[in-house]
Amino acid sequence: MVGLCNCLTGSFIAAAFVILPVLEQQSKSKHLQQIAGVRLPLYWLAEFLVSFGVFIIPAVLCLYATIYMDMIEYKPFAMQIRYLILYGVFGWAFLPFVLFLSKFLKSASGGYAKILSSNLTLAIVCINIITLLYNPEFGFHDAAKTAHDLSMILPSYALSSGISQLGSHYQLEKACVHFDLPLLCGLKPESKCCTLFQDSYFSWHELGIGKQLTSLFIFGLVCIFLLAMSESGVIRKMRIKIEKYKSSRRSVFKQIYETMELSDVDVSNENRRITHATITTLALTDTLIIKGLTKIYKGKFTAVDNLNLGVKKGEIFGLLGINGAGKTTTFKMLTGDCSITSGDAYINSFSIKNHRRKAHSYLGYCPQ
Repeated sequence: MVGLCNCLTGSFIAAAFVILPVLEQQSKSKHLQQIAGVRLPLYWLAEFLVSFGVFIIPAVLCLYATIYMDMIEYKPFAMQIRYLILYGVFGWAFLPFVLFLSKFLKSASGGYAKILSSNLTLAIVCINIITLLYNPEFGFHDAAKTAHDLSMILPSYALSSGISQLGSHYQLEKACVHFDLPLLCGLKPESKCCTLFQDSYFSWHELGIGKQLTSLFIFGLVCIFLLAMSESGVIRKMRIKIEKYKSSRRSVFKQIYETMELSDVDVSNENRRITHATITTLALTDTLIIKGLTKIYKGKFTAVDNLNLGVKKGEIFGLLGINGAGKTTTFKMLTGDCSITSGDAYINSFSIKNHRRKAHSYLGYCPQ
């Protein structure tokens, strides 16, 4: 019961940390910090450290609430340290998981509800099934152990089982410490003091929490790796290649102007000027160079189609067009708020795609 209660508490607390990252993405606060020069590793490190520091406070309160309910196995100081270590490693695992998921959520409250409900449902189902399998009347002890080990990939289950096993280990230790174990195990080797009792609480034995700590630590590493991959642009570049492949098969680049020709002389001249000149030559006169900039959403809808534009030093420019013409999308690509399907843009001769950080050092931006 103590393990289940801590599973509920830990899940409610940890899932709440998805709210702030989602709100920062909605308000473009994170994006503005990137443009201002904040490095993404530093941003996420600060996010994690602050979240972890805040997470530890309710973890300590949970510990003292458990002690207040007269759970004597958690009263010794050494047990409190083990309890907090388990909670700390749970935070290490669950917080990067929440931060990674925040990148794909549109609503803070909806994201919190989804993470909490799915996590609790899976954890509680696993707890109930494994508890039933461990019932001696059913004879599924080996299956229960296998299910228990597999369920360790769920952080909330690992926390729940770890808290329960800490209490069980303490009670067994308290019962067995009064016996002469070598003599007892020689006379009655099937005794629980001989088969289950271990000196270390952190062992991989049945009542140790070594498996829980290891699985939580590995889960946290995997989530950090996924977060780093998503922010490094690897996933974005793969998605762009897929979009370009699909668009080439459908000839999407021609879908906007396939029934009309550019009749504006200024537009035609600007297209020729940007297309036929090198970036080095254009950079002598133009601060901003947009060359063949294209954005295709999901391989079907072309928001920006082969845009060519140069803005000379000291000039002020704006984009004019009907709703859906791609004005906002163009600025999003220039500021790195969305990926570029093809083409590129240059600020003071620095490429948005290849030298984004340097290019953005010359850029100020107020989102729409």
